[in-house]
Amino acid sequence: SVPGFERENNIVYGLGGEGNRVYPTHQEFPEVKEYMGWRLKRNKKRLQRMAMAARIVQRAMRAYLARTLMQRLRLVRAASYVQRVWRGHHGRCEFLAFLRRLWAGQMIQRAWRGFSGRKFY
Repeated sequence: SVPGFERENNIVYGLGGEGNRVYPTHQEFPEVKEYMGWRLKRNKKRLQRMAMAARIVQRAMRAYLARTLMQRLRLVRAASYVQRVWRGHHGRCEFLAFLRRLWAGQMIQRAWRGFSGRKFY
């Protein structure tokens, strides 16, 4: 992208042979033509530096986004692991409690049957 003051169709600083509003012709002021050439070159370098700086900023931003994404994925993976381990532990504890209650119920039934069997005979 070229700044507006350096475009070919610019009537104020135009570079065409018919002249412009500031300097009628390039033949009358050759130093202006030289200055404008230098200015175009300077602005081209400036635009190149700006494009390079933009690429550096974009690269840094992409690296930052990739790092934060990886951190988030690592955090999600760790949370999933903790949840899985906790749910497994909790399920095993529930199952053991169920087995204890089952054992207690069987023990009560066994005792009752023994008692009631001895009671009638």
